[in-house]
Parts: sequence; structure tokens; C-alpha cells
Amino acid sequence: MDDRPNRLRIPITDPEAPTSPEEALSVRAVPQEYAYVARLQCTCGAHGRIEVTRQALLAAEGGYMDRLDVRCQACGASYSLFFDVSAVFAQYNRLLNPDEGGAPPE
Repeated sequence: MDDRPNRLRIPITDPEAPTSPEEALSVRAVPQEYAYVARLQCTCGAHGRIEVTRQALLAAEGGYMDRLDVRCQACGASYSLFFDVSAVFAQYNRLLNPDEGGAPPE
């Protein structure tokens, strides 16, 4: 049985929410992901009651993606949000390997 949150019942009011890898929101720092979650409002009316229950780093074509599994503390609805963190890793790679230009490892 698949224990991932049900993507068909997304209880958030932001129509631009990055709820699939194809819709991943690009960020330049991981704290931006948590700031985004903090401002979400659930359709049950709860604001600021969305908690991150799991964070997973995923390899994506040409870069990296974070998947945040989140849950509304008020009604219990859960779902996943996707963030493109390729720029974060490019910054780290440039710092660690300045001669390589920051490309993700193959």
C-alpha cells in the first residue's frame, strides 16, 4: 500500500502550490521552502497550522528536488509539495569545486 499523501485531495488554497514534480517551485535556499509552508492556509480554514512531516531529497533530471510531506494540524489533511533545489546544490558545488562550474554530479 502506498503511504504517500493523497494528491487528489489537496487541501490548500494557493492555486500555484507546487504539488507535483512538474510544478516544483525553484528556491535558492532551503529556508524558503519552510517560509512557503508557513504561509499556507488549509481549506478547512486553518492558517499557519501546516506542519512538515517529512523532507526527502530527490534526484531529478539535471538537478535536485525536495519533496516536503505536510499535514494540517487542525483537520489532519496531508499532501506533498515539491521544490527545485538545484540552485542550492549548484551554490554548494561552486564553493567546494570552483573549477567545475557547479554542475550536478552525473
